[in-house]
Amino acid sequence: TCAEDEWNETGALHFDNRLNFEEFIWGNEEYEVQGVAARMGKVPIYDQDGVYVIRYEMRWHERFLEHCKRFYFTAKETGLAPVLNELREEDRADRAKTEQLAKE
Repeated sequence: TCAEDEWNETGALHFDNRLNFEEFIWGNEEYEVQGVAARMGKVPIYDQDGVYVIRYEMRWHERFLEHCKRFYFTAKETGLAPVLNELREEDRADRAKTEQLAKE
């Protein structure tokens, strides 16, 4: 994700308190930091027919702020970006079998 990429490149600066949460989101020119919002890029807005691009808008929305805040402060506390791993279907089946055996 954009937050992971930003943290992997600039996490040390945040961990050392040289950059803050706002700069994590919006970037910092002095340190040449992009920020999560810029990493998300822009999305084209088309006309009613869906043929012509009228303008481009940032993908960033304020609703992402709380998720980024949770990500940022967890990463800042530990020094590592939080990672979410999803189990494959067969691993989930194995886990369910193991949990069932543990209950018996």
